[in-house]
Formats: sequence, C-alpha cells, structure tokens
Amino acid sequence: MKPELTALLQRVGARSIACRVTLRGKKDKAIQVDSRFSIIKDKFGDMVGILFIGNEIASVQKLRSLYKLTAREIEIIRCIYQGVSNREIAVSLGITERTVKSHLSHIFNKLDIKNKIQLITLLEEYGLVPRKKADKKLLFLT
Repeated sequence: MKPELTALLQRVGARSIACRVTLRGKKDKAIQVDSRFSIIKDKFGDMVGILFIGNEIASVQKLRSLYKLTAREIEIIRCIYQGVSNREIAVSLGITERTVKSHLSHIFNKLDIKNKIQLITLLEEYGLVPRKKADKKLLFLT
C-alpha cells in the first residue's frame, strides 16, 4: 500500500474514504472511477488490508461514440440538462426551434428513448450528471 493512502486514512480517522480516482488503462488511457477505500481490520484492530470498490465514470465522449451522437446533439443534450427550453436553445445556437426539435428527435431515436425525462435518467445512469434527490418527502393518504 502506498504511504500516501495510509497517511490519509490515519489522518482522517475514518474507516473509509470516498474519492474520484484516475487509473491508467491499456495504451496509457486514463479511466476515471468513483471509488471508496475501506480499511479491513482483524479482531485485534490491526489493519490487514484495504478494500477498493470503484465504478467507472462514463464520459460524454464515451456516450458520443457509443451512440454515434454529433457534436451539435451533445450541445443540445447539455442544454436540456441545464433546463433550457427549445426556444432558448434555438436562439443560443442560432438555429430554428424546428431544427432543435429535429435534433431532439434524432437524439431520442439514437438513445432509444421517448422524452427529455428519459434523457436525464439515462445521463444519470451513465454517471454524467448527479442524481437529484427530492427536497421534500410527501405523505400520500388514501
């Protein structure tokens, strides 16, 4: 184990640390991973190892190459995630609203989804955007 990790775990005084790690893969290709390092101790409290659990973070480029999305479609996806309306997208990109709808139709077909809500859900599943949690809990009475 690297001394830096040992020092970090001891300094924090925690049993586990969540962090983002960049790993070098084949052909020196970098892979980003959301990970958690946990200390494994025996019954005497001595450290016997570290457990590493990681989840690869998909990049926009990976999504783009996987679904053959164009640069313009990626721009529109980013705007949709930011909550920009079709009209605002059209103005900011210098295209008509009808062209925005055409791009959205192509995006939906390529991703095999039906609407913007499914688009946001797909982005969350790929880890491209954080999952949003509800601000309030609702109680439904029947």
